[in-house]
Amino acid sequence: MTQQGPMEHSQAGISGGRYGQSQEYGRMGARQRGGIPPQRGQQTAPQEYGQQGISQQGVGQQMGQGTSTSGGQQMTQPGGQFDDQLPGEMRVALEDFEKAAKVCDWCADQCIDEGPQMAECIRLCRDVADLGTLNTKLIARDSVFGPELAEVFATAAEECASECMRHQNAHCQECASVLSRAVDSTYRLLDKLQTTEGGVSTQQGIPTQQSQF
Repeated sequence: MTQQGPMEHSQAGISGGRYGQSQEYGRMGARQRGGIPPQRGQQTAPQEYGQQGISQQGVGQQMGQGTSTSGGQQMTQPGGQFDDQLPGEMRVALEDFEKAAKVCDWCADQCIDEGPQMAECIRLCRDVADLGTLNTKLIARDSVFGPELAEVFATAAEECASECMRHQNAHCQECASVLSRAVDSTYRLLDKLQTTEGGVSTQQGIPTQQSQF
């Protein structure tokens, strides 16, 4: 039976892809780090040690590249499938939630340098930005509280848009325009959810609230 060397054993653990196999690789690394230092008078082979370090570094780079590649596939592929499965009204509302959050954060940052008279605009923009981000997460997890939070978002966005319209700054006018579209798409989504079946169902005589998103 052929006995594997330390480097061959570590590569086999990496290619296995299971967490349990990587424990042996970790123990081997601990033995290497905690090895007995050379006694006085003994000489080490610096060339061999340097080559081994380079070889180990190459394995680490390959392992890191494999992780990022697989992680990228996990991040991008499900996202496209998720968007494709959303109804039209929900997809538009999701895009408007995300855009409203970004534009409101940007508008609030611009208002900071324009004096205390922009305090109300800053407060409303930050509220709408947080609500937009939260609504995006609720859609992704198919939360039963999605419609309620979407209505709160629409109310806050309407008030923020009215406040932004009072100011002639370019960022405020753009923010008001984005929020107006977001409010319209949110109410269209809520109307669609109210007309679809399955909003409230009963099981054994007990009413149960089902997910709207």
